[in-house]
Amino acid sequence: MGVSLEKMKNPLPVTQEAFCDFVWGNREVLDEMFKEAKEAREEGIEVGVAICEEDGALFLGERSKGEKHTLHIEPCRKGNTVGDVHTHTGVGLPEPSLGDVVGSLHYGRHFNCIISEGLLWSPIVSCYHFKRTPEVKEIIRTGEEIEREYKQVGLTADVERRLEEFEKLKHDAAPKESAERACTFSKFLGEEWGRQGKSP
Repeated sequence: MGVSLEKMKNPLPVTQEAFCDFVWGNREVLDEMFKEAKEAREEGIEVGVAICEEDGALFLGERSKGEKHTLHIEPCRKGNTVGDVHTHTGVGLPEPSLGDVVGSLHYGRHFNCIISEGLLWSPIVSCYHFKRTPEVKEIIRTGEEIEREYKQVGLTADVERRLEEFEKLKHDAAPKESAERACTFSKFLGEEWGRQGKSP
């Protein structure tokens, strides 16, 4: 499903405030994605969309739909991919997994918004600014090392074991210092969206 490429001018570099303002300005897309996510929840499927930047303008990329417990968000076809919005299948205040942080920073994306189900089946969205802490840098380095080994020797038993361990690790909670909450949006019982700052 495509989305309109609505643009909003912002000075470079992209700031937390500019990113949050852009997501806030696309609340109808959050509604669509939340509806899609609810329909796909039983299968454990997530959906997402890249947020792109070109010449100081932010705009939405193409919508992506994952497979069971896996989501690859298509990068922007033009401009730079600076972040994304995607769903989680859990309930409650959405928080990034270690995989969210590592995957985003590995591809140069510093912002990420997560949609999940809040109180009484209402959507809640939390946006984060990711940082390359020493722990995250080490995990990215390990992932790149496994990838290099796979390209050199193929899927040996050792490479397969290391890949499985790395994949399990990515589902852990992200270290607090690597993910700063920038803003939170919520909607209760079909009412209007509300916006909060760093603390929900």
